[in-house]
Amino acid sequence: MNPEDQSLLELFAREAEPQMALVVQRLLELEQAPDSQPLVDELLRALHSLKGAARVVGLDPIVRVVHAMEDCLALVRDRRLSVGSGEVDVLLRAADGIQAMARQAPRDLAAWLESHRSVVPDILESLAHLVAQVRDPLKVRKTGPPGAGAAEAGAAQPLMSAGTAPMPASSSLPQPSSEPEPAGMAWSKRWEAERLNRLMTLAGQALSDARWLGPFVDKLQALRRRHAEGDRLLGQLRGAEPGTAPSPVPGLVEDLSKLWADCADSLGSCCEALREHDRRTAQWSHRLYLEVLLARVRPFAEAVRRLPRLVRDLARATGKEVRLAIEGQGTRIDCEILERVEQLLMHLVRNAIDHGCELPEERRRAGKPLPAVVRVEAGVEAHELWIRVADDGRGVDLARLRDCVVRSGRASAEALARMNEAALLEFLFEPGFSLKECVTSDSGRGVGLDVVREAVHAMRGRIQVFTQPGCGTCFELRLPLTLSVVRTLVVEVATEVYAFPLDQVERVTRVMPEDVDGLGEQPFVRVQGQTVALVSLESLLGLEPRLSSAGPWWAVMVRTAQGMYGWLVDRCLGERELLLQPLDPRLGRFPGLSGTAVLEDGRPVVVLAPLELAAATQGARNWRIEMRPARAAHPPAGQRRILAVDDSATAREMTRRLLTQRGYQADVAGDGWEAWQALHQHPYDLVLTDLEMPGLDGLELIRRIRRDPRLLHLPVILMTWRADEAGRRRGYEAGANVYVVKDGQVASMLMAAVERLLAPS
Repeated sequence: MNPEDQSLLELFAREAEPQMALVVQRLLELEQAPDSQPLVDELLRALHSLKGAARVVGLDPIVRVVHAMEDCLALVRDRRLSVGSGEVDVLLRAADGIQAMARQAPRDLAAWLESHRSVVPDILESLAHLVAQVRDPLKVRKTGPPGAGAAEAGAAQPLMSAGTAPMPASSSLPQPSSEPEPAGMAWSKRWEAERLNRLMTLAGQALSDARWLGPFVDKLQALRRRHAEGDRLLGQLRGAEPGTAPSPVPGLVEDLSKLWADCADSLGSCCEALREHDRRTAQWSHRLYLEVLLARVRPFAEAVRRLPRLVRDLARATGKEVRLAIEGQGTRIDCEILERVEQLLMHLVRNAIDHGCELPEERRRAGKPLPAVVRVEAGVEAHELWIRVADDGRGVDLARLRDCVVRSGRASAEALARMNEAALLEFLFEPGFSLKECVTSDSGRGVGLDVVREAVHAMRGRIQVFTQPGCGTCFELRLPLTLSVVRTLVVEVATEVYAFPLDQVERVTRVMPEDVDGLGEQPFVRVQGQTVALVSLESLLGLEPRLSSAGPWWAVMVRTAQGMYGWLVDRCLGERELLLQPLDPRLGRFPGLSGTAVLEDGRPVVVLAPLELAAATQGARNWRIEMRPARAAHPPAGQRRILAVDDSATAREMTRRLLTQRGYQADVAGDGWEAWQALHQHPYDLVLTDLEMPGLDGLELIRRIRRDPRLLHLPVILMTWRADEAGRRRGYEAGANVYVVKDGQVASMLMAAVERLLAPS
């Protein structure tokens, strides 16, 4: 393909995407208002424009499909063809075919057409059948609807040139409303996004570098003050009386004094020039950052463009009547966040229809109107983006939720009785957890909400659930406005510098010793009538203890579903806009850390993820406001307690005997859930776990251990029959200290690893 043809295809791809999105939207509206002449006219105009563009770039298959769609809509305009769900299904399938072809990158289009040769003939046959219903109804009754057998010869022109082998008729195109976009889709959009990402990085770097001048000017000012002190001493030397000191060389003092004065003037002018340059650079850097940020933002409408089709298809598949209401489509969102939000919204809307909205008979019995309503809205508030997905369905049955949690072994009935509603609803986000008793094509496997929460946390955001039984459920997402540059509160902890994303900080306050309750047990303070649990950030991160037990302390407060947390720090250094850099993937994943940045003075700073930190404190022993005791002496082997986890009774018994023979106390657990409960009931010095277990496997058990501050430094040995390098890497990334392959030498290797990990440091 020559460069000119490729550029034309690139231009067509950019034009076709919004045009086809408009066509799909208007077809859905036409289904609800089949007599609307303006809708039909708008559809014909959009298709005519698209056909002309496709003809220019030589995309004959698209031209033929669009032309057939125009024939059908012309009959609708002339009121010769009535529009119902069946007719809209055919037109939507044709639109899917056009979108699938237009979304291919130029280099992939020929291969896609070759592998989907039967799609266009099938679509053309379906459209021709609609036309034939009006023009030749007798023939339609004789031949039957399309798709009953192979396409008749001559029903549609071949998609590729003659001589290629025929392919069997394909099934209908996959619905793009509920599937991820294909790899070749919107390649030009991705290219523009990559360019904007580079610009955003440069703008953020310019903004960061511009702030370097401020500290430099301060250093020059300090130099100027030292210069003034030298000038004072020189003046004393010049005014000394003869005979009290050795007489200097004639004229030296005067020359030195003049040179000193000229130096002072130059230094002062340099300081003023640098300060003015600092002011101008900061201004244009900030303007550059804002302009790039504006170039990156897109309307929220682009994130919801596939939702009407998804709601229609899913409602028909489940036999429900559902209406979609969208508000805040003009809200501007960073394009990187927009791309991620689109998939999250599809998860949440699917969840709302499948779990929340009732069948028509159930709504009538409850006296609720039809159709059910799923509402999606977005807005910006206090430097953060909020998105809500709400339904007016049955809501979450809290009693049933408690029963499911208990049956799954995730918590006891006694523990659930002490939980508030927000903490209870957090179980909906647990991997593998579902309230559905049967598995369907859309739900029941416990996959969906856990993916949503993980994606929201990856964007430094938070998600909450609000429900009212019988009235509906609302999921609220709070996200930053951009992912590249983050506004933070910088703090100092044990001489190290850390940063909290400012949009997740509720407040910063000074905590006096007399304000703290539960000293030595469960420290907390009351702020505006709310109880705020206090946790030492240095203890949670495993740093050297430096906080004074006498107080006062600084507390950075963050709100979570479990309540308010206040992290105690040494000092607050103020607000900063930081260019966030992700952690190197070779380091593995560190819960509670979202990235790194560099301050204007060159110091590295770790950007924290407060919501993950809050999750890590759940079930952990809270920090006590007291001096830490000296490190205890290393106990003998007979007092070291080890937990061995394996779903094989034979393997458990073998491991228990091996540890007991070496003088260790050995407990056993049959799976990850049993081990997790044991870890919160007894203190252990080491955990030895199998990799593959039903329910909670070895990798997830290790991840939970590493997220728990009380267990963070507990040594873990991971055992498996797999000797592949990928499995070994996953084990170490999860947090295992040692990876042992079960082979003929496993006993000696295992005991060597145990003794090494439990050896006194």
